[in-house]
Amino acid sequence: MKKVKLVTSNGVTLEVKISIVKETKTIETFIKAFDTDSSIISLLPNVTNHILSLIMELMSRKYDQELVKRLSHDELKEMLLTANYLNMKTLLHCIAAVIANIIQNKSVEFVRRLLSYN
Repeated sequence: MKKVKLVTSNGVTLEVKISIVKETKTIETFIKAFDTDSSIISLLPNVTNHILSLIMELMSRKYDQELVKRLSHDELKEMLLTANYLNMKTLLHCIAAVIANIIQNKSVEFVRRLLSYN
């Protein structure tokens, strides 16, 4: 199984299966350009190793909703931003659905606090 090395914003290098990385439209073209060689290193300046690890786990579990529901609000926000940055439509929709359920019937103030960055 071929893997790609991804360097996160905090300098951690993770080896990720090509099958997972190919779901990220942002770096899919990069991988195709280098013919999926295992020595490929891609820099992800907007992604932390914690969030990337969570994404890999979530994708290996076929977007397990129970795992997503156990994430903290901060992790959900980071995953939403990361899914958008990496152009991962399935993950983006999954996280957005969970956030929509959280904010359903909540006050505007709650939603602002939930989605704000302090």
